[in-house]
Amino acid sequence: MSYRLVDGDLLMRKCLDDAQRALSVLLQATELDKRLVGVAGHSYGGYTALYHAAVDARCRFACVSGAVCSFETRRREGTGISLFETVPGLARQIDTHDVLAGIGPRPTMVVSGTGDKYSRDADQVVAKVAGDFITELRVESGHALDRERFDAIVEWIVGRTSDR
Repeated sequence: MSYRLVDGDLLMRKCLDDAQRALSVLLQATELDKRLVGVAGHSYGGYTALYHAAVDARCRFACVSGAVCSFETRRREGTGISLFETVPGLARQIDTHDVLAGIGPRPTMVVSGTGDKYSRDADQVVAKVAGDFITELRVESGHALDRERFDAIVEWIVGRTSDR
C-alpha cells in the first residue's frame, strides 16, 4: 500500500478494480442471469462488498458483514481504519451510511455483532440510511463470523436468487 500511495494510487482503487474485473469475467464467461449477481463479504471482504456494490450497479444485492461502523466511532474508540479505506480525505467527504445509501434501492443485508469493534455502531449507521432496502441482523457476538451469521447470510442470499 505504501508504494501505491507514494505513486499516487490507492489500495481501494486496486481492490475495487480487481472486484469489478472479476465480476466482468464471471458475467462474460457464463450464461448467468445478471439479475442474480450479488456481492457478499465479511471483515475485509465486507469493506470490499460495501464499496463494490456502491460503485457497481451490476451488483444486484449486497451483504456486508463485520464492516459497517462510522468513522466517528472508530476514531473515538481507537479502532483502526482498514488499509482498504485509507484514502486521504475520505472521512471529510463521506461516512459509512453514505456508502450504504449508495447501494439502495438494491437489497442489502448488514450483519454485525454487538461486541465487534469493526461494526460497533452498525445499527446506528443503518438507521441513518433512508429507504427500506436494508435487512439488518445484529447479534450478541464478536467479530468472528460464526455459524448463526453465516447461515443467515446464506439464507438471505438464497432468498434473493431463488424466486427468479
